[in-house]
Amino acid sequence: MTTQMEVNTGGRARKRLTLKDKKKSCDCIRRSEVMRIFNIKSKTTVRRLDKKRELFLSAPEDDKAPKKIFTIRKFEEVEKALLKFVEDCHARDMPLSRNDLKQEALDIAQRLQIKGFTGSNGWVHKFMKRYDLGSVVLHGEEASASQDVADSWISNDIPTIIQSYKNEDIFNCDETGTQYRALPKKTLTKEGQKKKGGKVNKERLAAGKKLPPLIIGNSKKPRIFTKAKLDIQKAGFSWYANSTAWMKTGIFEEWLTNLNNSMKAQKRKILLLLDNFSAHRVDSKSNVRLVFLPPNLTSKVQPLDKGIIASYKKYEQRFKAEHRRKSLYNFSSASDYTKSINVLDAVKWVVRGWAEVKESTIRNCFRAAGVYHMTERS
Repeated sequence: MTTQMEVNTGGRARKRLTLKDKKKSCDCIRRSEVMRIFNIKSKTTVRRLDKKRELFLSAPEDDKAPKKIFTIRKFEEVEKALLKFVEDCHARDMPLSRNDLKQEALDIAQRLQIKGFTGSNGWVHKFMKRYDLGSVVLHGEEASASQDVADSWISNDIPTIIQSYKNEDIFNCDETGTQYRALPKKTLTKEGQKKKGGKVNKERLAAGKKLPPLIIGNSKKPRIFTKAKLDIQKAGFSWYANSTAWMKTGIFEEWLTNLNNSMKAQKRKILLLLDNFSAHRVDSKSNVRLVFLPPNLTSKVQPLDKGIIASYKKYEQRFKAEHRRKSLYNFSSASDYTKSINVLDAVKWVVRGWAEVKESTIRNCFRAAGVYHMTERS
């Protein structure tokens, strides 16, 4: 057995006790006997061994036992409950992420009224290491962008384009999709344990703009909206539909007209930067000027691609993961769970994720793209 413990022998080379030695020390009646048999000079070491007597006696002594000293860990109740949660996830083939572990551990500590538990990244890392949990795979545009041309656009073109607009009147729009019934492509599992992935569910929504998000689905009026008595006008998003759940010229034209009417009412004239996607190729409006970004440079010069979309995705995934964790015990398998997800769930994740994107993130990304007056004009 290779489990060992260093023993201070009074300035000489440290002696290491194996788990077998520790078990044997438990048979000794007197501490002085332990000191004599194992040549230990420190009474403190012997007292420490004696305090852990029950732990040593209950520890398995075989080749598969962990090669670390057995210790009584803090927050052991949280750990036991979290391990049960992991096993339940595996039994249902439910994907599991590091963030799932952290959030579930925090929920467990709250349920058990355990104080002082923070669910730190270090604690989660050690938990994963103890139980051999590792990430396994279940199943942009940057390369084509010329940095020289992008730098020229930012240095020479953008300052001229934005010079007559205040920062608050400069906007950028783009589309991004969410496959709302798709589970994560990776999961945490024990080393050597194979996991099968479910089918990639490709039902999707498209979302963009901040301004309220414009969301495109497959149905003009989903039944779940009617059932929930959802008033879209007050729900904080715009809803459109087509067979592909993707942006079309007609949808963009209608959205742009509504935006123009809103700007008219506010007596504002704004600049809207956007890529050359075919659905965007419409004329500017009286109060909304469209400026198209250079082809193949979107990833380098578009503010949204500087971190805004990534920030939104992070928050959206967080809300999806929270829903997945809380639904674990309501379904017998990951497949049953994904079938239960509806469009309203997805819309809530989109709206909440978009609302979480910080104004400071947006400002910093516009600065990074050069679309920002460092000194605001009067």
